[in-house]
Amino acid sequence: MTKKYVISFDGLNRSGKGTQIEYLANHLSKKGFSTLIMRGDGSRKGDGSLGDPYSTWWQDIQPKLREIDRRGEFDRAAWKKSSDMLNWELFQAYNNEMPQKIKESDCEKGFILLDRSIISKYFVNQRNPSNIRLEEILTFKSSQDKYERITLPDVSFVLHVPKEVLLKRNETVSDKPDKHGFRRRIISQYYDDFERITLGLKTDSLNIYHLNGNREENKIFKEVINYLAEVLRYV
Repeated sequence: MTKKYVISFDGLNRSGKGTQIEYLANHLSKKGFSTLIMRGDGSRKGDGSLGDPYSTWWQDIQPKLREIDRRGEFDRAAWKKSSDMLNWELFQAYNNEMPQKIKESDCEKGFILLDRSIISKYFVNQRNPSNIRLEEILTFKSSQDKYERITLPDVSFVLHVPKEVLLKRNETVSDKPDKHGFRRRIISQYYDDFERITLGLKTDSLNIYHLNGNREENKIFKEVINYLAEVLRYV
């Protein structure tokens, strides 16, 4: 029987989301499972790289969103529009692209791995501040102007790393040095809010698993695999 799973990773910049997604994608691919890596919330460039399919729409709006963030402002309408687009892309991938990939493979299981999810969206809404409950942001407006329910993760991993460690990682990692200032500001300004909001999130809508991200990458990944094996019994 065909089965589709969505696994998400949330955390502040430099918490290790991308590394764990890469490890998990390789692990699943070796087992023959169909795998897609996608952005689940925030924004993306639309440059055609891994997990970031080519999109002129994203190429147009991403610089505007970054400029809004750089000024320390929050344009709720702009971020809502971009969030709706991400959720529409996920909806299409889950209901159309992934079933097709599974059909073309020898295995009847497929996985979508999300870099950030509804948890990050909830955090952004709460930090500004807002009294919006999680249940109020579980729908989105599709490109056809219809309201659809968000495709929720089957398991949501949240990575927690001490603030000073995140800041140190930000300064020593050489990729995209132009983003160091942006990352530093996000970590410095929102660390306490992120810990408070995500650790305090209690809901029946999500299966949330908190990870200590201040460890060796392979030890974190082993915990990820062990938990997925226990909950979904497939790895």
